[in-house]
Amino acid sequence: MQFSVDGEVKQALIENYGKIEAIEGDVLVSLRAAHKTIKMVVNADGVTPANAIEEVNGVFRLVNQALVKADKVLIDGGKSSKITAQGTIDASNPKEGKSGGTVHLLGDRVELQGARIDASGDRGGGTVLVGGDYQGKGKVANAITTTMDPSSKIVADAYSKGDGGKVIVWADNTTLFDGKIFARGGSLGGNGGFVETSGKQDLGCEFGFVDTSAPMGKFGTWLLDPASIVIAATGPASIAQCSAPNCANANNRTISAATLQAAAANVALCAQNAVGSFITVSVPITMTNVGISLTMTAGSTNVGPINLNSSLTTKGALISLVGVVTVGGTGATLDTTNAGASPAGRTFLFLVLSMEVSH
Repeated sequence: MQFSVDGEVKQALIENYGKIEAIEGDVLVSLRAAHKTIKMVVNADGVTPANAIEEVNGVFRLVNQALVKADKVLIDGGKSSKITAQGTIDASNPKEGKSGGTVHLLGDRVELQGARIDASGDRGGGTVLVGGDYQGKGKVANAITTTMDPSSKIVADAYSKGDGGKVIVWADNTTLFDGKIFARGGSLGGNGGFVETSGKQDLGCEFGFVDTSAPMGKFGTWLLDPASIVIAATGPASIAQCSAPNCANANNRTISAATLQAAAANVALCAQNAVGSFITVSVPITMTNVGISLTMTAGSTNVGPINLNSSLTTKGALISLVGVVTVGGTGATLDTTNAGASPAGRTFLFLVLSMEVSH
């Protein structure tokens, strides 16, 4: 089922209170070209609830009663739009040999509030783009702000044999990620997928959880990539709590250490917006799961400051620091043996311009 609207976008609202099904097909909701108030009711065979389109203040709402089911679901609000997803988008495909589908939620402001998005498949996870593509690149439009609340969930798993999918949660300004994302490899084979939760300027992550595990393969990667990063005991929970110097001026956001520690994915922290983009570790990070690596890269030319004021510990996995590393006055340790509990540690990788130890 496809909605296509001609004209200039200024104000448009889609409220879907029912169910849209396009088995083996696509669902496209595009508000790039809405000019005047539109009201229509669509009823397909076997679909009882109606779906209304009307123009109200440039807002798109997929409410919590709604279900959109198709192999490809593309919802694009265009400029000056707000996308609020509270319902279910199902692009999964459990048929033997089939991969998961594609879901795009795009607009200037994208909010997931108790939403569930599923792009899992028998032979591999699909692709879910919320607010943009990898590092804001590619052909799709980027959001200014993107939020995913603790009750929202995105799944792009492989069911039997295959790799986990690709899930991107992006914004050109601020991303607040507190939901759950799964991109797991298949039960009979395959590796974990790729997850990015990034804001080009600011990133808040206090309750978020990512799982790219693979029972028969390798862990996938979770990328966090704002302008600069501070790891602390807690972080802000909303854009309203984002204020200087924590993000508005310094272009960085606090990420909760507990969030990183609980990850079931290799964690990659990248702060590379500018030459001086930095990473500061204010509290100890001790990875909970065995085999989860921890990578930190600072500066657009890989020579940004990494302020290591607390210790880093993994359970038999790589610790990689790429930048100018300064060890704080209280001292910090790097331990890949889980404080001696693992029989053998793993590699440390240092690519640094200089390392300084303050006393």
